[in-house]
Formats: sequence, structure tokens, C-alpha cells
Amino acid sequence: MYLATGFGIDVISGVKHEPNVYDEEYYKMMVMQDPCNPLFSKNYAQFLQSEGDVTGAEEYYLRAIKQDPKDGEILMQYGKLIWELHCDQDRALSYFEKAVVAAPGDRYNVFVICSNIQLMKLIEKVRVIQLTLQVFCVFCSQYYTCSIC
Repeated sequence: MYLATGFGIDVISGVKHEPNVYDEEYYKMMVMQDPCNPLFSKNYAQFLQSEGDVTGAEEYYLRAIKQDPKDGEILMQYGKLIWELHCDQDRALSYFEKAVVAAPGDRYNVFVICSNIQLMKLIEKVRVIQLTLQVFCVFCSQYYTCSIC
């Protein structure tokens, strides 16, 4: 009966449990039944992230990485979360690099990583421009009034 749980059958009651994409109880059940399975941890992390629980998602992505440190998709997803959650470019890049090393033939992961790196560079340029304008406006306002300030 235990083997059937992967097919949606409850161990205790024998009743079929229809997994719903948005059913948190299903993901919790799968993780509790096989806590060392990186696929279940990754799926639960993705679910939590989609529900807005980024702290929980971060925890389960880390679990999945510990369970399978050579899974390029998990490393890429975690790097993306680090960038979105903490804006930590260096840390995100390190996970992107690990993802490429782990799965160099996975073109989708490489594409997503490259697009995220381009986004990071664009955001960094915008930040530099904003800082430059702030410095300029402080300097400018000391001497005269301008339309930018």
C-alpha cells in the first residue's frame, strides 16, 4: 500500500487523493512521506513561492540542494529566488554558475540564467543612473533651481 502513495492513494484510508496543483496538503504529505526526495522538496518550494511564501520557498530550495547538489534546475531556481528576494547579485550568480556546471547541456537553464544576468546588469545600470542623479541634484540645488531637482 505504501508504494501506491506516489500515485495519489492515501496510506491510512486507501482513498484516492486527487492532487491539485494548488493543494498545499498534497505537497506537505509528499515531503513528509519522503523527506529526502529532492523532487518533492523542489516542488513544494515552487508551490510556496507561487503562493507568496518566499521564506518557506527558500527553506525548501535549500533542502532540495542539500539532497541533490548537482541538480542544475534546483540551483537555477534557487539563484533566481535569491536575486528576487535579496537582490544579492553575487550570491545569485554563484548559484547560476553552479547550475551551468551541474547541467551544461540543459539549454533551458542556460537561457534562463543568461536572461537573469542581463536583467541584473540592467538593474545595476539603472541604480547607477539614479545615484548619479541624486548626487547631481544635491550639487545642483546648492547653486540654483533646475527642472530635474
